[in-house]
Amino acid sequence: MQKLLSAAPSSRTKVGELLLWLSDDVIEITNEELNKKNISISKLGILVLFLRKDFSENSLSPSAIAKRLRITRASVTNHLNWLEHQGYIQRRKLGKDQRNVDVQITEKGKTFLDEVYPFFLDVCADFSKALTDEEVAVMLKLLSKIHDSIG
Repeated sequence: MQKLLSAAPSSRTKVGELLLWLSDDVIEITNEELNKKNISISKLGILVLFLRKDFSENSLSPSAIAKRLRITRASVTNHLNWLEHQGYIQRRKLGKDQRNVDVQITEKGKTFLDEVYPFFLDVCADFSKALTDEEVAVMLKLLSKIHDSIG
């Protein structure tokens, strides 16, 4: 154990650690801000999926949501329960199997998203406010490269 603690971490290790710590901070701060709008980043993430062109039919399966957001089906179910209780989404049973459902955004959900999504984008923009435009361009390129490499 002492040997592990005395070894200086490589620059790549430092980058990885910093990305992990940064991601924790970004999620915490974003959730604190979104709490002002009575929603979490993970619940908002489900609603934001309906803005994507590849979900043009305006319905999603819970498993597609879980896969896209990289969260468990159980988490998706909990989030959908909350979103449905708020009136932002509705679930529709498909066939006789009670577990086979699709999810659709409601008009109330669209209205809520119209209000909250610009606020969310402002929160995201604030994370880079200490950087120059040139630094933002470089950071965007580097983070995109990292993102692409991890799938």
